[in-house]
Amino acid sequence: MNKYVMIVFSLFVLISNAANAQGKKGKKTKLDIKMESIVADLNLNDDVKTKLLDLIEKQEGEKKEIRKNNDKKSDAFKTKMKALQKDQNVQLKAVLGKDKFKEFKKLLKEYKNKSKE
Repeated sequence: MNKYVMIVFSLFVLISNAANAQGKKGKKTKLDIKMESIVADLNLNDDVKTKLLDLIEKQEGEKKEIRKNNDKKSDAFKTKMKALQKDQNVQLKAVLGKDKFKEFKKLLKEYKNKSKE
């Protein structure tokens, strides 16, 4: 009897987690919306769009990890974020090319200014 209770409970937890994960897939974050808008403005082909969005998602994960594991006021935090930013710029230039990278940075700056208003 005890085994059956554990099996039923385990199935319930498994199904709940699966349903929860599916619910989160459909939700877009502010970053997703912002990046989709910027990518659309850049007129990129599908291959480059995919590479760019994958790179941005990876970079955001790295930023979250740095924020989570470091005091935001510490020198170590600032150093790690600057190094990450440099690396990101190199990777973005490699994916986009020099001209599209400049346009990307310009659009990103415009979007940030617009969101502050």
